[in-house]
Amino acid sequence: PGGRGGFGDQGGDQGNGRGNGQGGLGGQRGVTVGTVQKVEGGKVYLQQQDGTVVTVKTTDRTSVRISKQGKVGDLTTGGTVVVQGAKGADGTVTATAINEGGVRR
Repeated sequence: PGGRGGFGDQGGDQGNGRGNGQGGLGGQRGVTVGTVQKVEGGKVYLQQQDGTVVTVKTTDRTSVRISKQGKVGDLTTGGTVVVQGAKGADGTVTATAINEGGVRR
């Protein structure tokens, strides 16, 4: 059976059944995965698989992709996203990129 690939400091995802974990995201630091609960101004609130909610701050340099280039306001509540960016001491993530869709849970 496949192993588990980690998503930064957050749990992991199931392996692919060929003995390797989720390669693209496994073990990378600075990656947060969750379901969009709310988008408010430049902040995105994500519920992670364990139920915790993470606040994601964006900047004018944050790239947002939703099957095409988008903006923070284009993210949909309930959509699953992958956020790349550093987590601060207060638990808030500052995003360098957000990708919506294409993540299996």
